[in-house]
Amino acid sequence: MGNTEFSENDILSKAIEQIGSRLPPSWQVTPKNREMGSTDHAWDAWVEFKAPTGEGVCLALEAKRSIDPREVSHLVAKGRPPKGWAPVLASPFVNPSARDLLRKAGWGYVD
Repeated sequence: MGNTEFSENDILSKAIEQIGSRLPPSWQVTPKNREMGSTDHAWDAWVEFKAPTGEGVCLALEAKRSIDPREVSHLVAKGRPPKGWAPVLASPFVNPSARDLLRKAGWGYVD
């Protein structure tokens, strides 16, 4: 996402746009109710990406202006989204060490 200072809303918008741009144009991108959540963590955004066939993926997004590898364990410890939703970190830059830790914890990322 570059090296500019973004608000968390900007980060989320750019992440959703970036993910959507990698999908075929026939896929639908649907933001979901922000009140959804696991019992122990409020997620920044919920987005469903759906193919015309009905298949798709549901992402629970967490926006961070920056992330340090030391912060990944704290982020992951906050909890997981409900079943059927994949946790994804959105940040302007995720360094290789943080990426590795996120993958090992079952998280995705977009930067």
